Amino acid sequence: MYCIDDTLGDLTLREKDVFTLVKAEKYTFEYTAKLLGITKSSVQTYLERAERKIEDHKNGSLFLVS
Repeated sequence: MYCIDDTLGDLTLREKDVFTLVKAEKYTFEYTAKLLGITKSSVQTYLERAERKIEDHKNGSLFLVS
C-alpha cells in the first residue's frame, strides 16, 4: 500500500510546507510566499521539487498498489 507519510518523509521541511500549503490547503503561490517569507518563484521551485520527489517515490515504491 502506498503511504503518504513515507513520501513526505523524503521532502525537506520547506518542500513539505510548500506542498501542504499549495496542494492540501489550496493557498495561492502568492499567499504561500507571504506566509513563508519567500518569493513566489521560490514557492514554485519548492513545489516542483516536492512533486518530482513524490513522483520518483511513487515510481520506485515496491508497495505501490494501483
